[in-house]
Amino acid sequence: MSRSVLRRVAAMKGEKAPQFGGRKILEKDILRVILHYLTLRKVWHRRINSGGAMLQGHGGKGQFVRFGAPGMPDILARGSQGAVIWIEVKSPTGKQSPDQVIWQRDSERFGDIYIVARKVEDVMSLFEAVHA
Repeated sequence: MSRSVLRRVAAMKGEKAPQFGGRKILEKDILRVILHYLTLRKVWHRRINSGGAMLQGHGGKGQFVRFGAPGMPDILARGSQGAVIWIEVKSPTGKQSPDQVIWQRDSERFGDIYIVARKVEDVMSLFEAVHA
């Protein structure tokens, strides 16, 4: 693990609003550390980008393209026994959108595991129980 990742993990342990380099830890910082952790544990996972972008079309006309589905979590992973695990990464103060709440309800109804991870330890404790 790189020093920067180790510092981020250490900074997130047990702090309500962790600081890193004089600033609050952002969702993208937590996401990066979780992705490193899953890679190191050799857990099958995929980062899911959702949202949209404006693409430049022919004749200078822009076209909006959506990718992913509304409410789709940030990470899809598989447990060692094949469990489907959805991981929604949030900052310490972040809140799920209504679409994310619906995604959580639907995925749990189908037997998937869904967690809202505010720090890497949330994912670590899950994989100690599910993926050990």
